[in-house]
Amino acid sequence: MAELEKYFLLIQSNPNKYLPVFVTTFSDIRRIYTKLNKISFSSNSIDYLVGIIHQYFLTTKHKNPVEVTKILYRILKNRNENVVNKTTKDSLFELFIQISDIVFNDNWRLCQFIMDQQLSSDQISILLTKCNNLLILNRILRYPETNLQIKKWCTEQIEENFHEVENRLPEYLGKILETSDDFINASKDYSFDTSTFAKALKYSSLPNEEKHNCLYCLLKSDSSNLVISEIAIELSFFDIVESQYKKLGWI
Repeated sequence: MAELEKYFLLIQSNPNKYLPVFVTTFSDIRRIYTKLNKISFSSNSIDYLVGIIHQYFLTTKHKNPVEVTKILYRILKNRNENVVNKTTKDSLFELFIQISDIVFNDNWRLCQFIMDQQLSSDQISILLTKCNNLLILNRILRYPETNLQIKKWCTEQIEENFHEVENRLPEYLGKILETSDDFINASKDYSFDTSTFAKALKYSSLPNEEKHNCLYCLLKSDSSNLVISEIAIELSFFDIVESQYKKLGWI
């Protein structure tokens, strides 16, 4: 412990160079846990530390998954770039799946393991078989880009289990409609109200410019629905709020 304390400033000054020198085991990482938030980790440092943690988790019989989650979360939150290599991405995914089967459903730290990461078709298939886990369901509904596997699954859930998904309908609908070339035209295939489509637009992974244009189209067809302005506020589309108030004759 004293050695790590002694050399911590050196590690902090150049993690890429000195982490492999002074931090070689999970125990070493554990010893500097409280100081991890003082280090800015590059993708190389992340790759190195995830490798140690992944190996520890696979080879240690008596481990604490909550502790592993806290440590990895602190490391990942302090990365200075979002790019990791395929091996690291796969290791993080494996840790996410294994730990999510053990810890309580709403462990928000776990989300950081795969947040904003593009997953393989096989990895998405694994997630889709585990959507009874709330944590995994949230990752599916917040997947950062359009995906036909997710679209198909969401469509099936609306058609076959509507009462189970009704309270999160806009999120499911957002993942379906975002795959279309025209969100507004695609929405005409469904008989939901404007509020649902506006919320679906918010949850979709469409670019902000496209969300703005679609929300304005919804405003033109239903100018009295104030949910449009509520969503516009959340997305910082303040001009839409002003347009709606003008259409309503309030300003």
